[in-house]
Amino acid sequence: MRLAHAMACLTQNSPAKWVHLSLNCTVKPSIYVCSLHSVVHNPTFPIFTTLKILKDRWFGFINAMRGMGVYFFSENSALWVWLTVPAALFGCWYFGVTKPEWLAVILSIGLVAAAEILNTSIEEVLDHLHPERHPSVGKAKDLAAGGVLFASLTAIAVGCIVFGPYIVDLISQ
Repeated sequence: MRLAHAMACLTQNSPAKWVHLSLNCTVKPSIYVCSLHSVVHNPTFPIFTTLKILKDRWFGFINAMRGMGVYFFSENSALWVWLTVPAALFGCWYFGVTKPEWLAVILSIGLVAAAEILNTSIEEVLDHLHPERHPSVGKAKDLAAGGVLFASLTAIAVGCIVFGPYIVDLISQ
């Protein structure tokens, strides 16, 4: 570490308290080690910032999982997801579909579930912000529901393309 950088660190109002500073300073994770073996903890070092980001991401993940739980266990529209997802996955297993077909089915499931969750969240926010009927609120809700319909029709098309040939072969036997 160069002396100029070490001096800059000293002038940044850092909570670090330096015991000794010399030309032979080196940087190690979360501490500065100087030539006279004086070790000073520096809370502004990037490792602490990284740990805070990781902690924030973990809590964000927990909140997202809670949101999925709220959707799947309290929304009526989630019933269709509960019914169709096992049927689609069983169909993939039973017919022995190829990996690209598996991928298409799984992406379709994710698309519909994400659209449903976004639609539900938009409706919840709009109901909270504007409880009485309003044309703009109705239009926003209709657009969100249209997005779900579009995602659902796409998933149906993927299902017909993937499972159609297998079902025709099964019927024709």
